[in-house]
Amino acid sequence: MKTVFILFVTLISLTSLSAQNGIETQSVSLDHLITFVANHFPLKVPVNNANTNATEETKTRQISFILETSKSNYSSEDKIILQQAFKFLTTRLIKEDKISVFVYAGQNGLLLDRVSAKDIKKMLSVISDVKSSITETHNDGIAMAYKQAQEHFDETADNSVVMVRNPNAMIDKTETPKIEVATLQKRTTKGKGNNVVLLTAITLLPEIISLIKD
Repeated sequence: MKTVFILFVTLISLTSLSAQNGIETQSVSLDHLITFVANHFPLKVPVNNANTNATEETKTRQISFILETSKSNYSSEDKIILQQAFKFLTTRLIKEDKISVFVYAGQNGLLLDRVSAKDIKKMLSVISDVKSSITETHNDGIAMAYKQAQEHFDETADNSVVMVRNPNAMIDKTETPKIEVATLQKRTTKGKGNNVVLLTAITLLPEIISLIKD
């Protein structure tokens, strides 16, 4: 229980720091990823109406996906869901939008670093063979993703992190890695955003507990 509490507090620290920097954190189960894309990434259309706020309509996105994995590649079913979700995502974004993909749990590291949202070939390629596609390994893919999101934060874009939980991932029993937040620690400030951070962390708590049990 003590380990759960430590991980929970650490996760709050990460999401709190990101929220302060304007990085939105969201969590979704792999089974609901396609619906999530439909609900959270509306189709972008050219701005033709003079009364429309062009700045908001043309604002680009920087999205970091953190995918839960096992120690092997995805099952055929999970692979199909991921591939269809990313195919769908590319139809709702523009080429100026940037996608990063990280993995955590069974495997930890970077798969894609801020590629164009229209570069579907690269996305499908890394999903089809995660083990061979990791370009940079890390002992904690979640911390790595947040650190990169903060380092490449763009004030002119919508910056977000999406954690994709995979209930089907069979994780071998290993020691739970410590989330590296020492270099990310900053003084927290009080505000309305703290409620959002707490809710985000709470939604991820079941996933943390499942990691420890495995």
